[in-house]
Amino acid sequence: MAGERSRLIKLFRSTLQERSNYSRESRLARNRAVSKTHERLARDAHKAKDDDKGRRMDALKVSPVSLYASVCPRCSASGSALITASVDVEAV
Repeated sequence: MAGERSRLIKLFRSTLQERSNYSRESRLARNRAVSKTHERLARDAHKAKDDDKGRRMDALKVSPVSLYASVCPRCSASGSALITASVDVEAV
């Protein structure tokens, strides 16, 4: 009776250990995949930000304010003020 109970306890412990290992391995694999995905998304976002910055700088080189205001969505609200200021500067 005691031998049977001991065998069942060992069997239960080994089964529990296997399940725990499987769960840990799958969690680690998922975390690695999430980390790689986040790194890729961060690289893509940084690249898009650099591309946008380059486009804005090119627009500023070509036409000082009017094209820049049309390219830069953040400047669209104050674009008319920028154009007016550039006209004043060019007149001088």
